[in-house]
Amino acid sequence: MKAAKCGHMESQYNIGLFFRKGEVVKQDFRKAVQWFALSAARGDREAQRDLGYCYFYGNGVQEDHVAAVYWYKKAASKDNPMALYNLGLCYKHGDGVRKSVRWAEYYFEKAGQLGHKKSDKELKRIGSH
Repeated sequence: MKAAKCGHMESQYNIGLFFRKGEVVKQDFRKAVQWFALSAARGDREAQRDLGYCYFYGNGVQEDHVAAVYWYKKAASKDNPMALYNLGLCYKHGDGVRKSVRWAEYYFEKAGQLGHKKSDKELKRIGSH
């Protein structure tokens, strides 16, 4: 906890995980979001992805697909496979962005190149491969 309070981004992210999962502490999505936000602002790609997830589903914050896309893009710019996959889904369905098969394909392909297995299935569903 001391390292997190001193600004150590990995510690901040890990405390966010504890609150999200209810491990070691009582589950509290709002506190998870607070810790993810601190770590995400410092550039932690996992925190950025998870903060996007929280915004997408309204876990601990008001549901906001535009904010979710913002954080997914931050994590995706650092080659986070799950963030890339989630962006693909956002573009496929038009959640927080204008629907675009081309962008969905782009993000699914990039996620697949980084080893995300579900991306290939999504590419087949949209008829890309």
